[in-house]
Amino acid sequence: MIEALGSTKPISNMKIALNKIKKYFIDNDITEINWRQLSTQNPETQSMCASVKPILDKVRHGNPNLTLDTINKAIEQYTKEYSDYTMSYGIWDENEGKNPHAMDVSYRKIAERVLRINQAGSLKAEIEKDTIVRNWFQNSYMSSKLSGHPVEQDTVGWLRIDEINKDYLLIDEIQGDVINAIFQAKTYVDPEIDTWEKFKAAIGDNPQYWEAFKDMGFAELAKHNPHFRHVTKHTDLDEAGPALWSGQREGMARAGLNLTSLEHIKKVLSHKFREWVEVGLNTLLHLAKEEGIGMVLLNTEEVFKERDSSFTSKKYFMYYEKLAKKYGFEEVTINTPEISGTFLGRKP
Repeated sequence: MIEALGSTKPISNMKIALNKIKKYFIDNDITEINWRQLSTQNPETQSMCASVKPILDKVRHGNPNLTLDTINKAIEQYTKEYSDYTMSYGIWDENEGKNPHAMDVSYRKIAERVLRINQAGSLKAEIEKDTIVRNWFQNSYMSSKLSGHPVEQDTVGWLRIDEINKDYLLIDEIQGDVINAIFQAKTYVDPEIDTWEKFKAAIGDNPQYWEAFKDMGFAELAKHNPHFRHVTKHTDLDEAGPALWSGQREGMARAGLNLTSLEHIKKVLSHKFREWVEVGLNTLLHLAKEEGIGMVLLNTEEVFKERDSSFTSKKYFMYYEKLAKKYGFEEVTINTPEISGTFLGRKP
């Protein structure tokens, strides 16, 4: 299955819904139906119609009825216009990902594959129009790359996967730095957090954050500030931390970043990229089905909290629990030589 990732085209909710509506027409021998009846009065098609309305409105030109021909035109139109994401894949380990902890945070302590979901087409064009959002996206990419995350220039987020065997495929992690980083950035620009001590208190006991803070920041500080040429990642946090913090705070101010502009960036990106996780999961489930994988797995909240003491239930709900409920994942217990434990699983 891993080889198939290289030529995979992303599958959005809109494409799935169009195909389901087409199947509904064929299965029920429907040649023509009123759009209002299909979209509001039929429970079987109601939810599907909501996601495809924009493209169907384009092809039915105000016609109150919908035909199979209209559905086919919509699918054709989708192929032409709705290429908002592309896929790419790679290996995340200490060599390719430049991350010495890559295998430490994998379930089986191995180098795992990464399925990246990248912005493209009309979606990318819209992001490019908003200068502060575009600059944030570019800076987020550079920070993610420096931190050893498996990103490319247009990566919105990624799924880290372990193809255990023909029976099980584990989605070990779902991650998207471009939006997640906004929450940390707010800590730098918050006028109430105006001293190094307040900043440390706001971040709290988060070993992974402080390790990354020193790994990336101290090297940059030593490079650009002659007073800190002696600094390495082994230097005490309080020796160089205040200078690094104030420099980053000033840099964000020069870039026009404050609580208001960061909230604007968050709203734009959360709206534009609202589908990226589901696009990745749709595509992976489709591939797993084609390759005959028995079950696709997600980790439980406990696994992430064991890996990262700062991991919150809110983050788990946002990236995993909500998704698991929508896609019908259920708790399963597995005990095999390759993998054992409690997971959330479903057939592809």
